[in-house]
Amino acid sequence: MRKSALFLLFIFSTTICFAQELFRESKDGSQHIEKPLIDSSVYDKWPSVEGATISNDGNYAMYSIMNQPVGSRTLVLQAIKGNWRTEIQHVDRAEFTQDSQTAVCINPNDSLCIVRLGSTTITYIPQVNSFKLQHENSDVWLAYQLNTLEKEVVTMNLKTGKKISYSSVKDYLFSADGRVLVLQMVSKKDTNTIQSLRWGTLGDGNIATIWEGTGIENIVLDAGGTQLAFIVESKINSQKEKSIWYYKAGTARAVNLATKHAPGIENGLALGSIQHFSKDGNRLFFTLEEKEGNKPSPNGVQVDVWSYTDTKLQSQQFDESGPESYAAVINIAERHIVRLEQAFERISSSDFNHAQDTVAMIRHQQSDGKSGEWNWNPACKLSWYLVSTKNGEKQPLDWLADNFWVEMSPEGKYVIYYDKKQKEYFSYETASGVIRNITQGIATSWERDYGRVIGGWMKEDAAVIIYDQYDVWQIDPTGKTPALNLTNGFGLKHNIVFFMALDDYPRHPLGRNEELIFTAFNRNTKDNGFYRKIVGKTGDPDSLTMGPYLYDVTDNPYLPSRSNFTPVKATDVKVYIIKRMNAAESPNFFSTTNFKTFTQLSDLHPEKKYNWYSAELHTWKSLDGSALQGILYKPENFDSTKKYPVIFHYYEIKSDRLNAYLKPDLADGGTICIPCYVSNGYLVFTPDIHYTIGDPFQGTYNAVVSAAHYLSRFPYVNTKKMGLQGLSWGAIQTNYLITQTDIFAAACSASGIADLISGYGGLISYGASLQGMYESGQLRFGASLWEKPERYIKNSAILQADKITTPLLMMHTKNDGVCPFANAIELFTALRRLGKKSWMLVYEGNHGVFGKDGDDFNIRMAQFFDHYLKDKPAPKWMTRGIPAKLKGIDDGLELDTTVKTPGVGLLMEGN
Repeated sequence: MRKSALFLLFIFSTTICFAQELFRESKDGSQHIEKPLIDSSVYDKWPSVEGATISNDGNYAMYSIMNQPVGSRTLVLQAIKGNWRTEIQHVDRAEFTQDSQTAVCINPNDSLCIVRLGSTTITYIPQVNSFKLQHENSDVWLAYQLNTLEKEVVTMNLKTGKKISYSSVKDYLFSADGRVLVLQMVSKKDTNTIQSLRWGTLGDGNIATIWEGTGIENIVLDAGGTQLAFIVESKINSQKEKSIWYYKAGTARAVNLATKHAPGIENGLALGSIQHFSKDGNRLFFTLEEKEGNKPSPNGVQVDVWSYTDTKLQSQQFDESGPESYAAVINIAERHIVRLEQAFERISSSDFNHAQDTVAMIRHQQSDGKSGEWNWNPACKLSWYLVSTKNGEKQPLDWLADNFWVEMSPEGKYVIYYDKKQKEYFSYETASGVIRNITQGIATSWERDYGRVIGGWMKEDAAVIIYDQYDVWQIDPTGKTPALNLTNGFGLKHNIVFFMALDDYPRHPLGRNEELIFTAFNRNTKDNGFYRKIVGKTGDPDSLTMGPYLYDVTDNPYLPSRSNFTPVKATDVKVYIIKRMNAAESPNFFSTTNFKTFTQLSDLHPEKKYNWYSAELHTWKSLDGSALQGILYKPENFDSTKKYPVIFHYYEIKSDRLNAYLKPDLADGGTICIPCYVSNGYLVFTPDIHYTIGDPFQGTYNAVVSAAHYLSRFPYVNTKKMGLQGLSWGAIQTNYLITQTDIFAAACSASGIADLISGYGGLISYGASLQGMYESGQLRFGASLWEKPERYIKNSAILQADKITTPLLMMHTKNDGVCPFANAIELFTALRRLGKKSWMLVYEGNHGVFGKDGDDFNIRMAQFFDHYLKDKPAPKWMTRGIPAKLKGIDDGLELDTTVKTPGVGLLMEGN
């Protein structure tokens, strides 16, 4: 390959350019050092802070610096107040002890570190491959397993230093309260391997064998540390069978609680796995599994029969083939089993996080249809009912049919649901069966944005906390007490979206006069911060801090992944850790007691070493007259007297990212790296797009073209050097845009499609039809192809390919399960037939490219834009192509010194 020579040439030329640019003369004649430009070499070296936790007493913080050293991480332990700090490299896992005196961590070299907080004392224990921490009364116990032939587990009292060792241990666990240690032992008896289960109490070291045999797995303790359940897998008549065993503290041995032959287990079902004990300890939740079906005969006819009466496509059936599992529960004393889930049923996921677990809410689907076909396939029809986990008694909720969002209150007194037709919330009182419209008469919109539904509950189910589009409401599920707007309409008045800030709020019911902390996000300015309100009090919430930062904007799908961080609270005191960032400042951790003043903990600023970017919020008028927002990214060394090329990058809403810190990488699998492009002399503009159901791409055209006209007013924008780039949904829009306008000098479409008619009939990776995505999903056509064919025709770029004049770089993967490769081929072959300048980079894999393929695409996309937007020489893969026989031999990345620019296509004159 020519890559080595090309690389040396690149290094030499880069060195010369760097030497020339390192010192630049300013207007006053002085020289200053130019910062280096960002390139792909920094992607996998960029450091960041992650995983902050705080000790229970609020005195110490713990977090990791990723990629420091490169390819690993450094654990940082430091005092919230004062200067104490220690760092330990290559740490995989770390925890504070419950008494806030010690931190314990382990690294890949099997070394356990015990750090006495606030001191210089660090104890290292070699050859350790795992550890567990527990707290019992005034003692703090550590258990760790040595990576030795003896498989020794050591329990250690961190206060007294007392140690007790146990050999031949396969696994170990503490009870939640830290009083009990359970050991799974393995020993040899003649030629057989024997397993045993031992039950011990910490402190006295007493331990007793409660079971012996083989095939033990799935060991579960109850919350009180008095009961234990586990699975034993045995071979009976050469068939594997599972049984559930049970032990109660104070008894001599574990007993067999259930087998597949137990009453309540139907033929064709077997025991699956143990889930958890009930909160009162009287019941045990587990799963039942279907037995494997008959295997096809190797001599059978290998044909898939697709039928118009199939409730689920054959492709989905094959993808989802395998035994189903169903939730069940057994009464331990009576050994009575209740199957909670039947075919096509699932328990509401949040039920067992509530205060009660005696009643479960079941979502029943008519058959095995998939949600993408809910609007026409009767197999997707939903119904709901309540089932007692004590006796299996059912309570139908027929009036809930087709409601996708339903939730039970913590005490089980109410079912709350949103009626999408009436656009109101209702409560169902489980004891009386009374249904109430609990939001009737409230002058607000309950139509849900993102995940804004219920924020929590008051104690004893006295009130439910519900979000509207901006504010937070306290609503009585009985309808007797008037609804209280906790944020007093402040959100609606000021275009601020409020959200309850702490993870504890949904899990723990609120008391009257309790302090609530809200996150706040201003949709106009994109400022983010915190507000405070006392539950039950009237008036506006108190502003604590608000500014041009990003702290946490909950459930906003338009922010970069990992940019949100829910504040972490110390268990015993009101001390919190938050993460703060903006476009110019790397995310760092801070501590606070009041969300007004912040003490910086981490201090990581890799962007300061490079020519970074700035982010400006712009507002302009769309072609339809509506107001739009977008972000203009400029280089740190921006010079308003120069002309810059600009790339428009879009998806849906991008302006909410104004204060997000964009880490240089290719995390999305096919989008431009904004910090890299901007650092290297591009402007990047990310306009918001508002879509119209039935004509989605008109919104795209209105937004992007109006944005181009708007930016053209600025003297530093080179209007002849504007480009487009989009991935997936953004790529589909790119393909459409270049059929409608010729104002863009280059466009890159990654993992997109152009034929929405054939695409409508395609399949997604798991075998489901894409029709639902087109009709009521992201593509927003609002009707089937046969109901409104003109919508699909108008928006299909393939049908207007002859109008394209913009050079197009396409990228696709052969096994794309979202945007089929065959659809991309349609556009490329059309452009080739029409003699249009176009290239398609094809990689292996699914939707998007990563790793070395991502690096290669990043290089080629940069070369493509550099040629058309910066007039740099074109590489040979653009001017000459790469014959198939040279794949993997000649990468074509070398710049062409003889062919200035790609020439005309194959189309003969007159055709």
